[in-house]
Amino acid sequence: MNLYDLIGYSGVLVASISLMPQIHQIFKTKKVRDLNRCYFLLMVISEFLYISYGFIKQDYVMVTSTIPPMITQIIVLYLHCKYKNNVDEIENN
Repeated sequence: MNLYDLIGYSGVLVASISLMPQIHQIFKTKKVRDLNRCYFLLMVISEFLYISYGFIKQDYVMVTSTIPPMITQIIVLYLHCKYKNNVDEIENN
């Protein structure tokens, strides 16, 4: 493995785990009030386009490196839909 591969795989790893703290926070608090669903939706669309481009160009490294971040973005979207009606007790008083 050369330095370029190491940098590339490191980038994939960081992109793959970058949303894990947010996902953990959502599970912990069951609140998504301040998340922007449009951002995550646009990111999923972007990742889907990257995957499509990778298949067209037969660049399977691009395809496989794009899937893990997309999965975490889909998880956040799912959690947003699941918990969007949870509000703080303070807001209800």
